[in-house]
Amino acid sequence: MAMNPSESTPIAPHIARQAVQWWVDLQADDLTVEQEQRWQQWRDADSEHERAWQRIESLSGRWQRVPGKLARATLMPRQEPGRAISRRQAVKLLTNLLIIGGSGWVVWQGTPWQDVIADYHTAPGEQRQVELEDGSLLWLNTNTSVAVQYSDSERLLRLYRGEVLLESAHQRHQTVDPRPLRVRTEQGTVEALGTRFRVYQQQDETEVAVLDGAVAIEPVQDASRRTVLQAGQQTRFSRFSSDGPQPREDSRDAWLNGMLVARNQRLDQFLAELARYRRGHLGCDDSVAALRVSGTYPLRDTDAILAAIEALLPVRQQRLTRYWINLAAAY
Repeated sequence: MAMNPSESTPIAPHIARQAVQWWVDLQADDLTVEQEQRWQQWRDADSEHERAWQRIESLSGRWQRVPGKLARATLMPRQEPGRAISRRQAVKLLTNLLIIGGSGWVVWQGTPWQDVIADYHTAPGEQRQVELEDGSLLWLNTNTSVAVQYSDSERLLRLYRGEVLLESAHQRHQTVDPRPLRVRTEQGTVEALGTRFRVYQQQDETEVAVLDGAVAIEPVQDASRRTVLQAGQQTRFSRFSSDGPQPREDSRDAWLNGMLVARNQRLDQFLAELARYRRGHLGCDDSVAALRVSGTYPLRDTDAILAAIEALLPVRQQRLTRYWINLAAAY
């Protein structure tokens, strides 16, 4: 169906910001008659103001297409602390949707919702380093999405997807900030105790490793199962429980140096890890899954890694496209 020109034409950024601010103000419980009158005057003052407001109303009618948590956060911006998405992120999202126009909505529908509301994210194969406002350093590994929510009471990072390494400002500069520094995943919370640590959000669990200092882990469904990890330790935890501390596998941190390290690893497990750094499908037949891989491989060229594996093991590549690769027995 053709899109109405008024929907497809972008809104000027300054008008979009004004419209969203009015939208936020109208959610207030203490809204006055005078404020409502000023809002109506703003709409009447310019046809672009009215067009911006009509688009807000149009978007609000489409939130059933948005993942539930995101829709609720956007339609109820004055949420309580600790909700999944911050008011600031919801306002940012709505403003951007007004600016980019209806075609942008179509593009956005094909974008992971975490990337839309995240402060920082990386694509498959991309890595990034960010200095946060308190001086902490954040490294994002491939295909990662993070929101930063600093307040007067805490410094919170929401890891929606992927893997990060966080070095606290205290660890870097020996400064003292009374606000706790935390990373929250789907499974629970990791609190820094003056430290440098890695957090990997997986499908049903979170992996944590401590390089320096210590962290405290609390599963979301049972905060009483608090686990403290010291430097040189790692663990995994679910929403309900945490495994005991284990010695840290330093090979898991090789991505910080742009490398992928395998130590007598099954081929299927190695390919699953390598697939994080590529788009599309990467796998192998069951007949070769148990073959063993060892070595250190530069992540800047994943095709070269596959060629090296093909030369080292009795396997061959089956390629339907550059985005669909399977390894099968060479004979």
